[in-house]
Amino acid sequence: MYDVGKRAGVSSATVSFILNGRGSGGDRISEETRQRVYRAIAELGYVPNQSARALRRQKTDRVCLVIPQIGTPFSDGLANSVQSVAEAHGYSLILSMSGGRERERHVFEQLRRGLADGAVLFDPEHLTNEELAQLAHAGVALVVQCNRVQGTNFDVVKIDEIKALQDAVRYLYDHGRRRVAFLFNVTESGIQEERLQSYWQTWRELGVPILESFVLRNVGRLREQVYRSVSKLLQSSERPDTIMAGSDMFAISAVWAIRDAGLRVPEDIAVIGIGNIPEGEITHPPLTTVGVVTPTFGDLTGLLFSRLASPVPLDGRVMTRQWELILRGSA
Repeated sequence: MYDVGKRAGVSSATVSFILNGRGSGGDRISEETRQRVYRAIAELGYVPNQSARALRRQKTDRVCLVIPQIGTPFSDGLANSVQSVAEAHGYSLILSMSGGRERERHVFEQLRRGLADGAVLFDPEHLTNEELAQLAHAGVALVVQCNRVQGTNFDVVKIDEIKALQDAVRYLYDHGRRRVAFLFNVTESGIQEERLQSYWQTWRELGVPILESFVLRNVGRLREQVYRSVSKLLQSSERPDTIMAGSDMFAISAVWAIRDAGLRVPEDIAVIGIGNIPEGEITHPPLTTVGVVTPTFGDLTGLLFSRLASPVPLDGRVMTRQWELILRGSA
C-alpha cells in the first residue's frame, strides 16, 4: 500500500480507505484521487495479502463446511446453500472432509488455529461436546447437526426422526408386509445403525421376526454396489416383500435392481428410503421415504450467519428438524 500511495501521490492510509470502500477519516475522497489509486494498483499489480489482513483484523472472511463425504444429494445441497449465503455475506467457503478419526482431528486442530470464522459440522463422529465447546470458546461461530451433542456456546440442529421411522414400519405392517429386508451402510458415526435398530424394535413390537439373511449392513457407498447387493438378494430362494433402505440413494438403486429382475414395485416388493432427496420424486414409481417434507438448509445457514453477525457471544440454540413419512408410489 505504501508503494501504491507513493505512485498515486497519496498516503497509504488513503489507499487502505479506498480499498475498503470507506471515506478518509471523514474527509471525502475525490473520484479523481480514487482513479489515480486504481491506476497505480493496476500498474503495480497490487493485491491485498489475505493472510496479513486476517492477522491484522482477526477475521478470515471464511466459513468452513465439514461433512463426511461429497457427492450425495444431502451434502451437495448443504454445500450449495452455505456457499450461496456465504457469498451474500462477503465470505468464501472452505469444504472439508471429516471421514475417519484422523481427518476429523485434523479439521478440529485447523479450526482451533483460526482456519475460518465459522463452521458447520455435520454429525462429527469423534469430537466430544467439550471439544466442540472449546472451538466455540476460541471464537469459531459453530453450528453442529448432531443428535448426540448439547451446545452451550454453539448451535445444534437435531433430527426428530423416531416417530417417522415407526410410522413407516406400521404403515407397511398395516398393508400386510412381513418379509422385510434392510439396506444399510454402518459407519463409525452409527447414524444408520441407530435407524436400523429403531426399525427392528418396531417390527419386533409388532411380532414380526427379522431374518438375518435379509439384513445387508455394508452395501457400499456407490449406487452400483447397492444395485449388485440387491440383485444378489433377489436371486436367493427366499425373497423379501419389502426393502427398507438407509438412504434414498440406496432405495433408488433397489428399485432399479427389482425392476431389472422382472419384479414390480410395489406390488411384488415395496421400497422405502430415508432423506427425501429430489430424485425420489421422479423415479418410477416415485419413492416413498422418511424425511423433512421440504428439505432446505436456510434455517441452518441462518443460525451460522446470525452468530457471525452478533456483536456479543450468543448462548447455544437448538433447532429441531421434524421428519415425516412421505407416501408415494414405491410403497
